[in-house]
Amino acid sequence: IISSGLPDKEKPGLYFSTYGFGWMLSSYKGHYRVEHGGNIDGFSASTCFFPSDSIGIIVLSNQDGSVVPSIIRNIISDRMLGAEYYDWNTDMKNTRAKGEKDSSEKTTPQKINMPATHELKFYRGNYNNPGYGTAKIYLQNDSLFATTGTKIFWLRHNNYDVFDLFFKDNQDGIDTTNTPVKAQFQLNTNGDIESISIPFEQELKPIEFKKQLDIKGISKEEIQKYVGDYEIGGATVKIFLKNNTTLFALVPGQPEYELVPVDKDKFALKIISGYFIQFALDENNKVTGLTFIQPNGNFKAVKKGSE
Repeated sequence: IISSGLPDKEKPGLYFSTYGFGWMLSSYKGHYRVEHGGNIDGFSASTCFFPSDSIGIIVLSNQDGSVVPSIIRNIISDRMLGAEYYDWNTDMKNTRAKGEKDSSEKTTPQKINMPATHELKFYRGNYNNPGYGTAKIYLQNDSLFATTGTKIFWLRHNNYDVFDLFFKDNQDGIDTTNTPVKAQFQLNTNGDIESISIPFEQELKPIEFKKQLDIKGISKEEIQKYVGDYEIGGATVKIFLKNNTTLFALVPGQPEYELVPVDKDKFALKIISGYFIQFALDENNKVTGLTFIQPNGNFKAVKKGSE
């Protein structure tokens, strides 16, 4: 059962509303009807059959969320069944207008939109989901955009770290008349942007895309200056190179961690999200120490022989 499906005074010939074997089942002016619609980006469709009358009607429309297929379907149904004329176009317009009025009356006041927690440049990067692939978010002028495959979306700020996604057409530009999808960025315990969640389906949890490390280029000569022993709380942390190109950190009692450059004198632990090492340099560009930046706090170590 979909709804009560009771006939009303305006349209007494339409009643019962159920769902069976993937079809919407109803009575249309005394005729048994099976029907189903469909929607995807830029298209709407209706497939309708009257099995007892040997009639099939299919309507396709190049418009998303369109009422056109149902209007045309009903007009054709009336003519094929020899039913009395009914102005379905006006009926649909009145129904939509009433729905919009009821919706506006029930709408609660909008909260004051708060600014984003970060500057827009910090939201840039590649975000990956194992099932959906990689979305690239980039900054163009004063706006964020996202590319997924061949599609481009404009991210309009909504509230805090929530952004509205609008499709950008190569020819027609950005259409803001449709209800946008709301995407939310998540932060890790260091306050850095960690992921973005996008609700693809209403019945499912939002799909999470993890932000990938933005690895910077670094020369062999420059990376060499970080190598050495660092003392912290009586223990020695070793920073060393493998193959003269890749930096590693070895903390006593732990496995060695590969380090990848993400900013000036800053490296991320490749396999652990939210963990970084920030090296400290003096006025002569000599490394004097480092700081472990972790979710549970920051811990400083002094490079041996730098005094």
